Amino acid sequence: MSQEIIFPNKFSAIDDMGDEIKCPVCGDIYSRPIRTIVLSGNDERARDTAIVIKENKDIEHIVGIKSPNRNRSMSAVIEFECEKKRHHFSISMLFHKGITYFNIQPKEGEA
Repeated sequence: MSQEIIFPNKFSAIDDMGDEIKCPVCGDIYSRPIRTIVLSGNDERARDTAIVIKENKDIEHIVGIKSPNRNRSMSAVIEFECEKKRHHFSISMLFHKGITYFNIQPKEGEA
């Protein structure tokens, strides 16, 4: 897959990069992704499977994990760690019938 397909826009300046993600606990803009999870959804061909990519680039294929998305579409979650205070939070995307639902949520107990 070519980079143009993944990143169709060339970043020429910091202003072209889009909005910054802020820690939902302290509001700091410095955070880093620590884990990405893509869940297959409830499609019969790949029911209850996930691909997990960790910060150290380890990749796991997990069978038997339940998607929070009750429909048949995939879900994606990126987990972050705030670099200032070490808060943990996630950005999740759920997809259903052409609609993408987007949520930023602190780790339970850190809000």
